[in-house]
Amino acid sequence: VSAWRRYLAAPSVEPSWAAVHRHICERRETCLKRGGPEACTWESPDGAMRPPNPTSMLSHDPLFAPYVDKSCRGYEVPPTQFDATGDGGTFPWDGIGHKALRIFERIAKNGTPPATRHFFDEDVNVNALYLERVQGIVDGSAPSLYCHETKSWVPEGGHCNRCGLNHTLMEAQHFRRTFPDGEAYMRGLECYQMPPLDEWFALTEMSDGARGRADDGLDFQPIVATIRGSQIPSNYAAAGHDAVVPCGRRGAARRVSIHVRVGDLLHALDTRLASAARGAVRFLLNALRVAALLDDVSVLVVSDSSAATLADLGADITERVTGSRVEPFQPGKTWSDGVSRFQSATTRDGFQFDVVSNGNPLVALHCVASADLILTPPSCKERSDCRNFKTCKGLGKVRCSNFASLALALSVGASLAVSNDPRLSDGDVRRYAAGAFGQPTPSRGANVSAWRRY
Repeated sequence: VSAWRRYLAAPSVEPSWAAVHRHICERRETCLKRGGPEACTWESPDGAMRPPNPTSMLSHDPLFAPYVDKSCRGYEVPPTQFDATGDGGTFPWDGIGHKALRIFERIAKNGTPPATRHFFDEDVNVNALYLERVQGIVDGSAPSLYCHETKSWVPEGGHCNRCGLNHTLMEAQHFRRTFPDGEAYMRGLECYQMPPLDEWFALTEMSDGARGRADDGLDFQPIVATIRGSQIPSNYAAAGHDAVVPCGRRGAARRVSIHVRVGDLLHALDTRLASAARGAVRFLLNALRVAALLDDVSVLVVSDSSAATLADLGADITERVTGSRVEPFQPGKTWSDGVSRFQSATTRDGFQFDVVSNGNPLVALHCVASADLILTPPSCKERSDCRNFKTCKGLGKVRCSNFASLALALSVGASLAVSNDPRLSDGDVRRYAAGAFGQPTPSRGANVSAWRRY
């Protein structure tokens, strides 16, 4: 566990392509020693043998061919590889949220084959990279490695950057021009050390053949409801990660987390995504209004953007709504709990909260999932908690990220969907607060009056 804490507390790393290439070649050699590609299968629950999995560690193999020695290409997944799609193929990596949701849904719906002892496959592709126990990155240690693209490499007018193997010729040519060699590819990624993800998510503790049942199906997205009805949330909660990732606990009775995805949306070519970023900040401002009414809580905003960026975006929104540019909160001092760095912030009404950003994604995920209450945009629930009163109007398009959905799926705490309507009334804010923990409305209603016209 001490090694895990070191991994998670470390800043981003810049591994060389040489270390990644060596790992790819060594893994292929291991597979061949097991009996060749024909051995790289797993037995399905019905007893039928799957054909060899066609997905290699290089899930976009043609694009990466120039970077990898011919003798090291064509790696087949190990025989204990988990079939995330249920159709004989694995689901390529793009981000931890998307990948984990698909794997967890597969477990919850179909159980785990008796032979399965490995769920998160190693993968190197155009969007992300995940490798286990990589030598040559950190002296004296072999952490797992997760990297994600820092921005989309797809050219304007390109098809998409989530199309698996169906890349257009233009995209392939642009990818090669953007990343002429493996080292250039690595410079386009942000990388972090991690524990093996099977162990972090306590999947090694899953009972053989265990299946789940949908939980709270009316409130949650179907995939989240399915996962919440399985062993996965309780196993994760029992894993004891709070000792490794304290999430800046301040001594309050309960912790509230608010996840805000902004960074990659702001830089997106698609103007609809940039609009979604503004919607996410509107949600944040309303969520802070609700949190300010709750008694004896510490509030943590988990974001891919800094407190200063969020405050600046909040000022943009106040200007759009009122014609006057006013920052809704002021960033303050920075501090650390030994794993993460936080920045305190204070609203114009004096309500204090903390922001954590730009760190290891597993830390951010745990700080959301382990909270006593998660505040989310309505899109994170199939039928949001605003459905019983008028605050559903004017929601606009606020995307629920896969990351936020994964946190909800892992959570054993409460959750509340909050509107992003910029003119949310004080009465509606009090109704949200009253339903947060199923308690009467707290007495500090004056704290939100000045927020009315932000």
